[in-house]
Amino acid sequence: MPLREPTLSNLENNFIVNAVCDNRRYDGRRITDARDTQITLGLDYGCCTVSLGETKVMAQVAVEMERPKESRPSEGSLHIHVEMSTLASGNFDASKPGELGIEIQRILERSIILSRCLDLEELCIRVGERSWAVHLYIHVLCYDGNILDCASIAAITSLKHFRRPDITVEGKTVLVHSIEERNPLPLTMHHMPFCTTMAFFKDSKQLLVDPTRIEEKVMDGKLIISINNHKEVCCMQICGQVHISKPQILHSTDVAYLKSKELSEFVKNVLTDDLKYKQNGEKEQQVSLLCKRNLHVKENLMCNQHKKENLLVEIVNPITTTENFASELKKAPEWLTKHDSKTVSVGEGLINSWGKVGSSFFKSIKKPELPNLESNSEDENDSDEEIITLNQTS
Repeated sequence: MPLREPTLSNLENNFIVNAVCDNRRYDGRRITDARDTQITLGLDYGCCTVSLGETKVMAQVAVEMERPKESRPSEGSLHIHVEMSTLASGNFDASKPGELGIEIQRILERSIILSRCLDLEELCIRVGERSWAVHLYIHVLCYDGNILDCASIAAITSLKHFRRPDITVEGKTVLVHSIEERNPLPLTMHHMPFCTTMAFFKDSKQLLVDPTRIEEKVMDGKLIISINNHKEVCCMQICGQVHISKPQILHSTDVAYLKSKELSEFVKNVLTDDLKYKQNGEKEQQVSLLCKRNLHVKENLMCNQHKKENLLVEIVNPITTTENFASELKKAPEWLTKHDSKTVSVGEGLINSWGKVGSSFFKSIKKPELPNLESNSEDENDSDEEIITLNQTS
């Protein structure tokens, strides 16, 4: 039995609405910012998992042979199935998709099938006799708002990643080749439409992109725009009791176009990287899946580490006397001088704790050549004491 959807209190409702009116969001995002998107490709062709913040959707593509429709004997078919699992949310019923599942299925059909995104004529094997039937399965794994945008990304990525088996037609016999015999063939897609959901508040005076689950409960209505990177609107739908003006629709279309353009480049890069690892074998592919999620994070960390290394060289090289060493050490940044034993290292080569690695750090630095100063024994003792106290304080 599905659970009842919990309602928000008046305080929570007023807090979210007032924050949106002040161009603020409770998760720290801006009004036009979407959540972080992660794409994970499976080892099988057509398997894809997309995470949009805490919302997670898995898509799987499969094909089978069937007799084409009499009205369209030279075309194949594309069927979209949406499954709302109880694991995603307690108020979902696994036996039926519900209103939300039907809405997602209808919008995806209008966005992908009716916009001629997929070339259905290529799926025909023999006119009026046999054709390929493509089945796209959408499984909602975790629900935190805006399932449609996450499902559209998963659907397009899985269709682009899918490969159908190659065939040979001899008379009326059709021979299907396995992957070992011939390389599978990709589906022909003319464009990639992505859906962008915008929520409206305060009688359509304020809007935001990518609403979360809590924001969906408070919003007055939403505008769904499916657009490709060629700035062609494939589908548009208004839900709720809102009145949207023409300038708002044009502004929303421009925002959706920018999001679609970014997602198109992101999906192409992910598929290109996956194809390279597919050619090297399954083990390389598994490694690529683990590294692909934090690829941009690793690049930023490498840049920061390179900057820190350059800064370290600039600090160490000019040292010639103990007085300069002490003065330069005081000017060093906090990450170089202050380290705790509980500090976790980021990347390779950085220092975890200053106390344990301090001695090895000083050994790795070339000892400064002290100037030959003619001084008394008292001055020499003072200089030794300065070096000892410096090591202790560090």
